[in-house]
Formats: sequence, structure tokens, C-alpha cells
Amino acid sequence: MTSITEDGQPTHNSCDLESYMVILGDNTGTYFQYYSDDPATEPCDLELTYDFIITMGSSSSNYNLVLEGESAPLVLNGNRLTLTFDDSEVIEFVKN
Repeated sequence: MTSITEDGQPTHNSCDLESYMVILGDNTGTYFQYYSDDPATEPCDLELTYDFIITMGSSSSNYNLVLEGESAPLVLNGNRLTLTFDDSEVIEFVKN
């Protein structure tokens, strides 16, 4: 993960940026979410994992990520993947 923004403002801390996704060839994957209330005083630990499915969207670079019954637009641009939740929270990943 490279960033989390809400209404255009950064909302992530250094622990949030440890979160990552593993996407498999069958369009399924797992999101690994790391969390700490305060990374300066508390360890950064794996908090949750979420399994998801990716479905085709309106073009070859637009998809939908289906996570726990909710669908979010996913845009793939080169090695950058962008997810938008509730039209205000944007999460970006860069392929490793």
C-alpha cells in the first residue's frame, strides 16, 4: 500500500502502509490489513485478512473488487492499483 486518502486528505500512518494485497490468476485474492493506534508506541500487527474477488468493469483497466459483499471500483494503471470506497476513501497500491 502506498497511501490512504479520504476526501483528498491523507489518513494513513506508517503501519497502515504495511498492508498489502495478493492477487491470484483466477481473479481472487487476499487483503492483509496491518494496524496500530500509534506506531510510535504500539507494535504494528496484522489485524485482519479479507478474501476478495475481482470482476470486470467498464473497460480493460477498470474492474470491481468485491469484498464482504460490497463492491468497490478498482482501476489498474501500469503498476498502480487504485480502490475507491464510498466515493471518498481512496487506497492505492503499487505492484512489487
